[in-house]
Amino acid sequence: MFALRRKSALALAATLLVAATSGLVISAPAAYADSPVTCADTSTQNGAIAGCMVAARAQAWINDGVTYSTGATHDGYRTDCSGYVSWALNLSQPGLVSGDMYEQNGFVDVSQNNLQQGDILTNPAAGAAGHVVLFDHWSDSTHTSYWGFENTGSGNVGYHVIPYPYWSGDGTFYPQHYTNLTAPVAAPAAPSVSVTGPSANALVDGTTTLSASASDSTAGTTLSTQFSVDGQAYGSAQSGTSPSISWDSSALNGTHTVTATTTATNSAGSASTTSAPVTVNVRNNYQVAFNAANTGQLFLYGNGTGAANGGTPVGLAAGTSPAIARLAGGGFEVAFNAAGTGQLYLYGQGPGSVNGGTPVGLAAGTSPAIAALPGGGFQVVFNASGSNHLWRYGVGAGSYTGETPVGVAPGTSPAIAALAGGGYQVAFNAANTDELFLYGNGNGVVNGGTPVGLAAGTSPAIAALPGGGFQVVFNASGSNHLWRYGVGADSYTGETPVGVAPGTSPAIAALAGGGYQVAFNAANTDELFLYGNGNGVVNGGTPVGLAAGTSPAIVALPSGGFQVVFNASGSNHLWRYGVGADSYTGETPVGLAANTSPTAA
Repeated sequence: MFALRRKSALALAATLLVAATSGLVISAPAAYADSPVTCADTSTQNGAIAGCMVAARAQAWINDGVTYSTGATHDGYRTDCSGYVSWALNLSQPGLVSGDMYEQNGFVDVSQNNLQQGDILTNPAAGAAGHVVLFDHWSDSTHTSYWGFENTGSGNVGYHVIPYPYWSGDGTFYPQHYTNLTAPVAAPAAPSVSVTGPSANALVDGTTTLSASASDSTAGTTLSTQFSVDGQAYGSAQSGTSPSISWDSSALNGTHTVTATTTATNSAGSASTTSAPVTVNVRNNYQVAFNAANTGQLFLYGNGTGAANGGTPVGLAAGTSPAIARLAGGGFEVAFNAAGTGQLYLYGQGPGSVNGGTPVGLAAGTSPAIAALPGGGFQVVFNASGSNHLWRYGVGAGSYTGETPVGVAPGTSPAIAALAGGGYQVAFNAANTDELFLYGNGNGVVNGGTPVGLAAGTSPAIAALPGGGFQVVFNASGSNHLWRYGVGADSYTGETPVGVAPGTSPAIAALAGGGYQVAFNAANTDELFLYGNGNGVVNGGTPVGLAAGTSPAIVALPSGGFQVVFNASGSNHLWRYGVGADSYTGETPVGLAANTSPTAA
């Protein structure tokens, strides 16, 4: 017969008591986490069936509260031990008896250590002496007990810990494998994921696409990728190996970090991996600062989200110009030579900005340069009063404050750029030689003099390149031609055939498309001239004129274009000349102090 028995409730209680007093706490969960609650049953009768489906079917009778009976049926199967196991394995109705589940009817021997979810342990003895249980998973690493499903004459169907192969005194139990039971599904390996767009240090604005590449080596997995901006989930998770989502950055400015977390899932579980972070530069505005006509005070003029417009109460030294940098936190910092004191003054808005005077002085008639640092601070460099040495004044991680031993030509100002590798590079007209001198800190920087000369009284401009190097441009001594001096991929060194107006200096910006654009006051005409290299650049003269002795400023736009601003000839008004989306061309109603130049970021 197929009646069954198992250890009495009293004996089971004693076993659990021994386990408890030995420090082992046995508590049966509603179902094994890998299977009954996560695996949908798609099996057919006497067909292939996964172990998790067997467990799901076995759990169904527990949920239904089925009780043991040799004469009753449930779902078409007898409600005894072998009927329960036959139901779980989706065998023919009303089910086999335990003796028929030993080395016949698709059941074969299996070793103890090769038992898998859905296998059985059967006592094929005849009649009430026989019994069969379903194996789910080992309860300990030594394989001395397991979680199993069974239906017993002492109560309802249940799920609990059973000593291997079964309790002593209940006969001999044999491990058996049902040949229609499919191999266990392997849990997913940790997936691979990387952010593919935007690229590192990309300049973006408005709505841009976040994209990633995701993969997993485990067959049968589904992939879901959640993008995050600055550590906060953005939008809903995206499926597939090339997930993407539109990111609206229009309310942001500054440096932001994008990551992608991919989760690989199958019936055996899930695994997740978070990509390396990608830093992007969001610029939904550009900010101009200049020495205002008539008042000599700092004036701000901008366009886009968060741009500042209007005068300020702080004054600049006559004939000097401010410098501006876009900070990582989204604000900006302006540095200038203060009226009355000749000391470095800082004026900023937004996170990480600083406002107020400093105790360090600039050489008369000179202007500072400033660069934002990745950590949120900034580095200012200038020609120091008294010594004409290069001085540094910094705020935040990676910045420095103090005098250097290298001299800057009187009446000239240094230039600075934060490099892609994390350091910064300074370029200036060297004292006594009027040759280009380089001074820097961090990875990829260069320190020392060069053999190329600058026109007396002029200053260089510098831009960081995406590959980690930099490009310097200047008004060359002797010829007043535009000269380039570069370090690293995509940089150039050599003279160009185009002339720069005497006493003026060029400006340069690295464009979003990878090239760089130079703007300067052209020799003989005092008109704005453009010279560049790479995608999206413009080469040639323009019909708009600069005030004599002044220089333009230029800023790259996320669209790939650029915006030039300058002190216009005739009116001394701020003029804009732009190429590409979000740029502007035309005169503004605001005036600059004579012989000064604007700055833009």
